[in-house]
Amino acid sequence: GTIAADENSYQTNIEGIFAAGDVTRAKNLLTNEPDTITLWTDATLQGKVAAWNVLGVKKRYIGGLTMNSVVFDSVPFISMGIIRDADIVNDQIFTFLDEDRAVYRKIVVREERIIGAVFAGDVRYAGMVNWDLKSKKKIKNAKRYVSLSGLEDVFLEHHVELMSQNDLTDENKED
Repeated sequence: GTIAADENSYQTNIEGIFAAGDVTRAKNLLTNEPDTITLWTDATLQGKVAAWNVLGVKKRYIGGLTMNSVVFDSVPFISMGIIRDADIVNDQIFTFLDEDRAVYRKIVVREERIIGAVFAGDVRYAGMVNWDLKSKKKIKNAKRYVSLSGLEDVFLEHHVELMSQNDLTDENKED
């Protein structure tokens, strides 16, 4: 079972006792509902939040996403967000399958935002998709997210966007 811990401070219902990781529930960033977030990175962050609060420094954990990364019979597999058919309601689903190369991609989109993704075989750009999912960024032409050439185009657009936001000027550039 899980421990009743305050999602923000990770103090349990017992004064002075804190918990983090798989035994707690945190806000799912997609659903805003309490969820068991089982990623090591999230558990570590929750532990840091709990430690700060033990020390009296008010810190809060904003939430996380369900995500898995495994290798089955030498085939890498990454899933994130809402991907189960039972949880997908009136959402757009885009898929790509190349059986010869054992490559599969699935992107789930709700209101112009990625809410779920699956990458199997070729997991390149999964990190970028995870970023777009977490940031709740509105996306253009979601179908591009399932083809390698489309993912490369999205990556280049992200790069151009980041570079245009970069405030480096001639005065503060390193030589």
